[in-house]
Amino acid sequence: MTGPILSTHTGSLPPDFPGQARLQELLTDRVTGQPVDSKEFADLADEAVDEAVGRQRRIGIDIVSNGEMDRGGFIDTARLTNFSGPETTVFTPRDLEVARMLEWFLTSSGVVMPRMNNGPVRHNPEPLAAELERYLRALGRHGIDTSRAFLPEPSPGVVVTQGSTYYEGGADDERFLADVTAALHAEYHEVAKTGLIVQVDAPDLPMDWYVWHAGQGMDEFLGRLRRRVQAINDATDGIPAEQVRVHVCHGNWQGPHNFDITLPEIIDTLYQLRAGTLVIELANRRHHWERRIFGEPEYKLPERFKLGGGVIDSTSTSIEHPETVADEILEIAGLVGPDRFLAATDCGFRTMLGLGAYPYITEQKLTALVEGTRLANERVAKTASVA
Repeated sequence: MTGPILSTHTGSLPPDFPGQARLQELLTDRVTGQPVDSKEFADLADEAVDEAVGRQRRIGIDIVSNGEMDRGGFIDTARLTNFSGPETTVFTPRDLEVARMLEWFLTSSGVVMPRMNNGPVRHNPEPLAAELERYLRALGRHGIDTSRAFLPEPSPGVVVTQGSTYYEGGADDERFLADVTAALHAEYHEVAKTGLIVQVDAPDLPMDWYVWHAGQGMDEFLGRLRRRVQAINDATDGIPAEQVRVHVCHGNWQGPHNFDITLPEIIDTLYQLRAGTLVIELANRRHHWERRIFGEPEYKLPERFKLGGGVIDSTSTSIEHPETVADEILEIAGLVGPDRFLAATDCGFRTMLGLGAYPYITEQKLTALVEGTRLANERVAKTASVA
């Protein structure tokens, strides 16, 4: 820790160890329902998580993740029952459709889409137990306390976007959402028992506007948004709020994003989340302007929240300069207070199999994040000493 402002990111990292290609093959097999050698998978996953934690420690990230190395993406449902149907998840962002980029995204990019639900959803504790044991072992080896580490978890709403052939209304079936919420309640609490921070990844909150119900009216959208916020609150009920952070973004694909909902339209509902930290996309050119709302009285960050603000653009391969990062950190921290701000990335760097940044680019971006945070803290300290 170098000052009041801490650095973090949003979870997923590209693997960077000798067995990475084979691990990706095994993860793909697991997502697509193929048999996987459990010992081979465990050995490679152990190596991958240890490398990812060590890499973050070496770079200097203050609050680290497991890189999601042992998952096939941020909505990997290996810890939930009956996501093994032959049908794959339907994913049609309006911006990619209009730009005629959807075929590229679903085929040429090599992205592996998860499977739809095909039966009653319950929690499957065995995969999570193995993940937690692996992660805690890596943290201990690198001398990182669990209070400085988080585990990304999918939100109830983003899980139901995978669709269902079992629940009558598919992704819109309230029983589906309720069963997923109950299953994730068990999952989140097992994570919290270890002392880890539970990060709920909820891109569905803004993305429902233009992905799963494109063309809907604002009232319908806000109604669904409120229900999904409540599902997160139900799933995290009983976990101290300061141990929960919720990540909200618009997807990290390199597309137009010109149909994204804006932050002022949803921020009041996001403030209903029972979380200690909101991690929000603020770096990329589409959403860069939205940071200013935290300085406006009607959108002021409630005292019970910290803000994890994106100052690294995960949709771009350009490496941010540390001075630029420092300027952006100070701009946002000046609106919410340095002690209530975490310097973060907009999104993950390998959110799904086949879709991710190169390890070199990821490492350079995270290095710029750390160096920019250091510069920002030095300036905060200098200002305080003068005052």
